[in-house]
Amino acid sequence: MTTRSPLADPFSLAPSLPAGGAARGGVVVVHGFAGSPFEMRPLGEHLARAGFAVEGPRLAGHDADSRALQATGWNDWADSVERVVVKMLDQHRHVFVCGQSLGGLLTLELALRQPRLQAIASLAAPMWLAPMSQGAVRLMNRSQLLRRVIIPRVAGSDCADPQMQRQNGEAIGPLGLPIAAVGSLLTFMDHLRPRLQAITAPTLLMHARQDHVAPYDCMAAIAAGLRQAATTTVSLERSYHLISIDVERQQVFDAVLQHFERHATPHDPRGGLPS
Repeated sequence: MTTRSPLADPFSLAPSLPAGGAARGGVVVVHGFAGSPFEMRPLGEHLARAGFAVEGPRLAGHDADSRALQATGWNDWADSVERVVVKMLDQHRHVFVCGQSLGGLLTLELALRQPRLQAIASLAAPMWLAPMSQGAVRLMNRSQLLRRVIIPRVAGSDCADPQMQRQNGEAIGPLGLPIAAVGSLLTFMDHLRPRLQAITAPTLLMHARQDHVAPYDCMAAIAAGLRQAATTTVSLERSYHLISIDVERQQVFDAVLQHFERHATPHDPRGGLPS
């Protein structure tokens, strides 16, 4: 198997607290499709400095081998996040989830599966893709031969910050885009769309107007579907798709932290990771 940069490694971050202190809660941060935990690490570090215990898992199939991703689907990705969320729920009274892109969709799915989540944040989540791309993928998935195609990456990540774009490319490594897995992503969108109305966790939605992967209008569609959840939407003006590491990332960090702080106590009586 091809090796990849340590930037891609899953991470576990202890909260920054005085000796003997307890975490304010647990946060699971979730990366996007054909991405890596690097996308969420700077945000995770920001939350850990604010007193939260943070876990940044790698989604099932998202290693250096595109064939591994090809063999997985949205249920596998959701299950790999849910295992970490369940562990967090055993350790903390208050647990939060924040995801980027596919991770944003998985965050919404986890709010359905685990209604004890205190609050969630979904960043740049796609409810659909560009019509031509979406139609081509659905057509190719009808063919047993074409659905085995793996599209190599020919362009960098959709990120306006050149340094972060380079580092994200190092983290992703040679991982390509398997048509079968992209087809499962589309199936996941179809599965989730009518179920949004059952989500009750307070939800923060953030999206960039210049997103070239997930259309900006997806944020409004998700907000309209969240009929039971208290929902806050934030638009970004200068970033592209990977808002968790892009030029307005500090605004993302601050908004997510403030959202979670509104729904957390100063200290979690059930404890957490020591500083």
